[in-house]
Amino acid sequence: MRQAPTTLDDTPLPLQILDTEGRILAVNASWELFTGYSASEVTGLLYSELIPAEELADFRRNMDTLLEHGHLDGSPCHVRGRDEAVREVLLFARLTEGENSTLTKCILLDITTLREAERSLAESDARFRSIFELAPSPIVIHDGREVVVANDAAARFLRYEDASALTGVAIQKLVHPDSAPGIAERIKRMMSEDWTAPIVEETYLRADGSPVSAETIASPLTVSGQRLIHVLALDLTEQKKAQAALAESELRFRCLFEASADAVVVHDGTHVCFANPEALTQFGLAKGTDVDGYDVAMFVHPDSRSLVMGRISALLAGQPQHSPVEIKLSRVDGTTWEAEAVSSMITLGGETVIQTTFRDLTDRKRTERELALYREELERLVEERTRSLSQARADLTAITAIVGRTIEMRDPYTAGHQLRVAQLSTAIARAMGLEESRVMALEVAARMHDVGKVLVPAEILSKPTVLTDIEFELVKSHAQAGYDIVASAELHDPIAEIVYQHHERLDGSGYPRGLSAERLLPESRILMVADVFEAMASHRPYRPSLGEAAALDELEDGRGTRFDTEVVDICAALIKDGFEFSEAQ
Repeated sequence: MRQAPTTLDDTPLPLQILDTEGRILAVNASWELFTGYSASEVTGLLYSELIPAEELADFRRNMDTLLEHGHLDGSPCHVRGRDEAVREVLLFARLTEGENSTLTKCILLDITTLREAERSLAESDARFRSIFELAPSPIVIHDGREVVVANDAAARFLRYEDASALTGVAIQKLVHPDSAPGIAERIKRMMSEDWTAPIVEETYLRADGSPVSAETIASPLTVSGQRLIHVLALDLTEQKKAQAALAESELRFRCLFEASADAVVVHDGTHVCFANPEALTQFGLAKGTDVDGYDVAMFVHPDSRSLVMGRISALLAGQPQHSPVEIKLSRVDGTTWEAEAVSSMITLGGETVIQTTFRDLTDRKRTERELALYREELERLVEERTRSLSQARADLTAITAIVGRTIEMRDPYTAGHQLRVAQLSTAIARAMGLEESRVMALEVAARMHDVGKVLVPAEILSKPTVLTDIEFELVKSHAQAGYDIVASAELHDPIAEIVYQHHERLDGSGYPRGLSAERLLPESRILMVADVFEAMASHRPYRPSLGEAAALDELEDGRGTRFDTEVVDICAALIKDGFEFSEAQ
């Protein structure tokens, strides 16, 4: 029998002797090795000085317990060594009576490594628990009869309130009858063997009794001596929906494919997969011919083969070919036909193939040839009638000026009105950035916008007093009359429509048609502002000139309602910047 230690150093564990105040009286060699301090360094030192500050409260409670009960049996404590490392220990202490005082003998049992292992195990368990609970895929662990634990994803998948609601649920309640035999056989084998079941698709039952499909993989595991089975599932709900949608899409494609009036061929770039009835007809094949495996090139005329194969190569390389191309094709009897072809990549049955649609150009080509003959004859006729076109264009300005002067001769009080309106209109249009061709069209329209007044009696136009309602209605008719006159010239530009709209207003209050903003041409918006400004700023038979300020006030009053905001602002800016009318014709 081993004898009890007779000296401090005979004790293999760190040992210290303290007085009742907690002062160190002696330590053994194991204590010195454990703390790194020598006996001479710590003799007379308060043991509390080796305790981390945050642990002092626990140390004092230990001392109070020792003094009260006379012993400590494994109380946790902490000691800071010479290397400043804090070690966790269990204190085993007894009060003993010495010659002159009461002493405390304490043995320290180092549990630092144990505690670290416990913390590591706890952290590992927490990580596993976190992964298990937060895993996006359903996970169930069962004992072969009922669920032991499940994660939230499994609860959502099976439509249970939460994961805890699945605990204790019988496995047979979760399995669809169609899948029950296979699952039972696998469970039986895993409960008796270290065998992992392969991935298999099965049908399960949700809490509401509805079926749901999943791919599952199951494997046995042992926890605390208990045999369990770990099941991981992959929800196939969305996949099943996608498959159903794909099947429906392919069915729709098949219906459109079969009924298409154009020839459609599906191929892999080298060989034909299948073709619709119209394609069989166009290529001279009998109805119902199985074209699977036919060489694509045999249907392409040599003249177009290089172009076609180049476009196919580009498609297969990932370069979309959206624009159609005209190609020459060959029938099985050797005859040729022309078609407009367009190809695109499609997915059918999980495979990516090329769909090419051919639109027969036979009728169109015939029409084009006929049109070419008509065009030649037309060009001959046009050439005869357009030899003097340049001179006619040069005369256009002079003609509009003559028309303007004709109106002014009947209405002497508005002499120069149309010319000045044209000058202001073109200045506004250029400031707005309109294309020059539109500016020129606007100038022509402005210089003859009152041409319809030729149908208004001259005495009304030159009447020095306010017009009666009937007279005013006659004057208003000049917009319609002007349109009719200009439209009869069949000009390419919308000159007639600009003339027609020059008395309309954005809010629909104008005449003759009461058009509102969305129907008014930009040129008409400019012309109406220039017309109002010039009319108010000039002398009239029934009143003297109102002046530029009054004209601008009138435009500002209608800005955004009757008149276009941008046009009014630019007109006002031009006038304030010193715009001047010219009398040049």
